[in-house]
Amino acid sequence: MSLNDVGNRVFPTILRSLPTPCFGFRAMKNLTKEFERRMTAFLQRTGMSPTEFGERAVGDRKFVGDVRRGRSPRLATVERILAFMEAYENTHGSDRSRDPKTEPGRREGRRPPTPSVKGGKR
Repeated sequence: MSLNDVGNRVFPTILRSLPTPCFGFRAMKNLTKEFERRMTAFLQRTGMSPTEFGERAVGDRKFVGDVRRGRSPRLATVERILAFMEAYENTHGSDRSRDPKTEPGRREGRRPPTPSVKGGKR
């Protein structure tokens, strides 16, 4: 698969408006902004936190914050994340009513009480 094939599948609306070949700084900036919009829309639709999304999609809890601060992910990373988002929505749907017991990495509201130590402080 060539780089153009990946780009055409990932960002068809932006790539149609850019001259060919479109490998300049401006093109990457536009692609990054489009990717950020898609990622933000996914987070809003699913109710998933940015930290959980980054951890589950690419193993980087700071990924969403880094992209929002200007990080440009590689096309291979973008493709991985888009595949994760598609698989997640196919499995869970876009509703916000998730059960914390079935979602890995999600805790219920309260932690269990810490057992007390007899005899005071150690």
